[in-house]
Amino acid sequence: MKNLFVILALLLAGTSFGQKRVPGKAIPVKIDKMPNRINPEESIVQTIIFGQYKISKYTKLAEKCPSSKDLSLLIGTLVKIQETALTGDEIDPLTFEIYEIEKMASADYIYREFGAALKSTTSDLPPQITVHKTSAEGCYGIVEINRNQLAIPYKGTLLFLERL
Repeated sequence: MKNLFVILALLLAGTSFGQKRVPGKAIPVKIDKMPNRINPEESIVQTIIFGQYKISKYTKLAEKCPSSKDLSLLIGTLVKIQETALTGDEIDPLTFEIYEIEKMASADYIYREFGAALKSTTSDLPPQITVHKTSAEGCYGIVEINRNQLAIPYKGTLLFLERL
């Protein structure tokens, strides 16, 4: 019985000694910054990007894109964004699924969308944007600028949409 108390006392002393901190000695801790990703199904606060928009302007970002004359004809036309489709009076329809929402730098989005075919890195996007990533091959994601403005990639350009 005496041996049991001695072993128990040693264990308690050992655990309490291991928990003491030595002043002046900082232990470096590596904290990985987690990306700002939001799962659309689990998100409580989620802005709704679905609705009717009109094309307000465009920015050419790739080497191959429609002519300025053709793009000018798109200004003011209607675009509908639904849960699984993007359709418009003058643009090609697109079917997709939104699988993730991520906040990222606009330069990062432009590189991911236009990649090596990038003509210009300047755009009218704010420095930080919310991207609704899609499963569509030609559309990395729909950019949410604010509640009333979106941007979508279209044939080497970035079309800016305003909610109706």
